[in-house]
Amino acid sequence: MRRDARSRHRPDDHAERDPDEHEVRRVLERRGLVDELRPLGEAQLGIVSFRREAPGVAAADLDARHLEVVARMLADGDAAVSSTVLHGFTVLRMCTINPRTTPADIDRTVAALGRAWGA
Repeated sequence: MRRDARSRHRPDDHAERDPDEHEVRRVLERRGLVDELRPLGEAQLGIVSFRREAPGVAAADLDARHLEVVARMLADGDAAVSSTVLHGFTVLRMCTINPRTTPADIDRTVAALGRAWGA
């Protein structure tokens, strides 16, 4: 009988390989951005969602700015950051589940996000 590839792994096999979310938080803290780029909830399947905070800026304007940042990141080719809508707000998403993703990759992506946001 042929085993399904999915059956080789227990559902929680990747639970300990979720340094991704914690590493993203550490990078944000180290760069002093944890209050600006606020992670939202727990990472799921290696996807960390976060939203840039900008007091005094209308939510719709912030949503549009998040989409501009995603487009700029993709155009620059620095990293593949995507967006989605959570709780009615556009948020950024970073997927770190690739086993070759390193803390340095996450740091470079966060730095690129900062550049894209500031451009």
